[in-house]
Amino acid sequence: MNIRIAMAAPCLLSGCSDSERLNEAPASRTYVRTDGHPIDGAQAQAVLAQCQGESARTVQDQVDSDELSRSSKENTITYACMARNGYLAQ
Repeated sequence: MNIRIAMAAPCLLSGCSDSERLNEAPASRTYVRTDGHPIDGAQAQAVLAQCQGESARTVQDQVDSDELSRSSKENTITYACMARNGYLAQ
């Protein structure tokens, strides 16, 4: 329950519903750890690559002709994956 609150708080405070921020590529975002520990850049890049692969596979399995919608779905899945791994986008 506490992790849900910790993951939702930055979203609520930063206005994550802003569509421009959601459409921004995950690789160009700065991430912070949910536990407050310093970020190991190499580890964060490895997790980001893993999450981008997961999002590409997931979206590829869905038939969708709208490229903008596909990109938005990939970004959303990548952000969710990063959050599951303890990283939140700034």
